Amino acid sequence: MRVTHRSMRSTVVLLWIFTATTGCSALVTRPIPPPPPGGPAEPRAALQSLEDVVNTDPVFNSVKNEPTKGISSKSIAVMDFQETAAVGMPGGGTLVADMLAISFGRANREARGPRVVERQHIQKIIAEQALMKESRALTDIEKAQQIGRIAQANYIIFGALTEFSTQTRDVNLRYFISQPERDRYVREYEIYERNRAEYVMRYGGYREEYNAYLRNLALLGGRPGAAAGPAAIVTAQPLSIEQIEDRVAGRPSRTALANIANIGLTVRVINVTTGSIVWIGQASKRHLQLQEGLQILTRALVEDFLKEPQ
Repeated sequence: MRVTHRSMRSTVVLLWIFTATTGCSALVTRPIPPPPPGGPAEPRAALQSLEDVVNTDPVFNSVKNEPTKGISSKSIAVMDFQETAAVGMPGGGTLVADMLAISFGRANREARGPRVVERQHIQKIIAEQALMKESRALTDIEKAQQIGRIAQANYIIFGALTEFSTQTRDVNLRYFISQPERDRYVREYEIYERNRAEYVMRYGGYREEYNAYLRNLALLGGRPGAAAGPAAIVTAQPLSIEQIEDRVAGRPSRTALANIANIGLTVRVINVTTGSIVWIGQASKRHLQLQEGLQILTRALVEDFLKEPQ
């Protein structure tokens, strides 16, 4: 046993002498710094399309004076709309009435809207009665009420086409970040923030391990070497989505030539029995295609009329 202890002491001394004379640090494992997290990939910017800039949502200003619950069991007649001086295309008033009738007919098939009196029947009544040229003592509401009674309709809708024209002009198209790209960047940014907080914590542990490594190395007489210091902590902060959007918004815009349609309507729905105004509204829209824009606007008008207050 005494020989064994002497042999072990000799071995430790020899190792210490070898380490001290050669500067070898192989007996001490150098800690490895944690890898820094990768930042989020910047969102891609896109150029606005003509549809993005020109096509607007329908703008409404409407008032409903009577509830329309159970209106699917009623009937409605649609008159041609009057055309004001701002209407640059004759026949627009008839087109509005036809599109409103189509939209009401679709709602009726879905059991949400009234039955639509045949438009040709309305035109025939107007021609036969010549109500539109009758005494000036009759108001528009009285004329509409008379036509509705003859057509045996519960409601009659009429109004004016206040704007119906197109103009060609230059449109500025700007760069922007789409909502999907924005959402994706925000998610990746949040993940990066969590990973970065974990990295800072792990880096603190790494520094403690590295200091322990230096102490152990000193006990063995070793040297850390030329590149011994721990790597600098990564503190770079990616841009916020708002900063990126500001930068994208500063990019020069592009110009494109477009035909822009402007559409405006005033609409009234009359209770034929009482002559009261059930619903009155104004609506406008801008669109690249005149007829398509009018179709969207009339559909929106019908939906607004059928909607019951919450």
